[in-house]
Amino acid sequence: MRMLLLALCFCVVFVGVAPAADSLHFRLVGQLDQPQSIWSVAVRGEYAYAAGPGNLFVVSVADPRNPVEVARCSTSTQLWDVALSGDYAYVVAGDSNLRVISISDPLHPIEVGRCSTQNNVRLNGIVVSGDYAYAVGEGIGGLVVFSVADPTHPTEVGRCGQLFWGGRYPEVVGDYVYFVDDKHLLRIVSVADPHHPVVAGQYVPGHVTGATVGDGYAYLGCDSSLVVASIVDPANPAEVGRLDSVPCPVGMGRTHGYLFAASLQQGGLFAYSVSDPTRPAIAGYYLNRNESYAMAAAGDYLYYGGDFGLSIYQFYEYGDLDIDNDSLDVAGDTLRPSKWTMHPGDSLRCVRGEFILTNASAAF
Repeated sequence: MRMLLLALCFCVVFVGVAPAADSLHFRLVGQLDQPQSIWSVAVRGEYAYAAGPGNLFVVSVADPRNPVEVARCSTSTQLWDVALSGDYAYVVAGDSNLRVISISDPLHPIEVGRCSTQNNVRLNGIVVSGDYAYAVGEGIGGLVVFSVADPTHPTEVGRCGQLFWGGRYPEVVGDYVYFVDDKHLLRIVSVADPHHPVVAGQYVPGHVTGATVGDGYAYLGCDSSLVVASIVDPANPAEVGRLDSVPCPVGMGRTHGYLFAASLQQGGLFAYSVSDPTRPAIAGYYLNRNESYAMAAAGDYLYYGGDFGLSIYQFYEYGDLDIDNDSLDVAGDTLRPSKWTMHPGDSLRCVRGEFILTNASAAF
């Protein structure tokens, strides 16, 4: 039995199931080609909602290996960002509108509400929390607050734009909205009173290109660095960790103790271990040469959009097993032998090492 196991493991090593030279701990699972660009993607359950020129696409991802467009809602204008809340998708468009699309029936999405911004501010990013939607835009727009207590009649109720210009990547944590502005700073706005938002602070770790926040930290892409800042005191963020010489992180998301980011410089996805925020480290990558700002992390999959359509990736680790319950579930089992030794009469020499053992349905 020992000889059979050894032979099997050596066969796996040399047959070539290890990741390709342009990937580490990522595999491409599925691909949906679209004739139009995807600028933002949000995922819930078995559906991905992708914003693009003139359409909100609804994609079934029940089988990640075979994503299928099942519906679309036409808007006649460029959609820049999408956020999901309840039975609605909130999208910001190039015509200075917040549009509300009912997705109670994902197969029949329909626009049910719309609100034009004052002064025709073009909105780039949107996040929804409770009865309010927070959008960031260009020009003197800054942060725009909409009441969506009645999604069919959204109304602008507040604005905070006197100190800065537009931005992207808004996120809400508690009473604060965090986003990257056009001057490439992290802006922090208090929305304790959504009708009267006020600037609470800013952070300038460098030329900020992307951001995500959570668990008391802000994770910031700064050209060729990943910066982790404590936001326990939102008015005074403080750097606690940094990883230099990384490829320009932009769109970001977190799951399973990892930070995932799209890259502008090299094109593709990067995974960073942030289990210890003071010591971020690269944990994997997939270089596809495609530039994109659209990336969403949901469950065990990464959804990546751009001019090429929508791609679905899976991140895995050496040592993960399909039968485990403590980390990412992958289609390919892995085997981690702790030590192999040579016995008299054995015909194979054995070494210490880690090898991937795939099942019949997996391909890395």
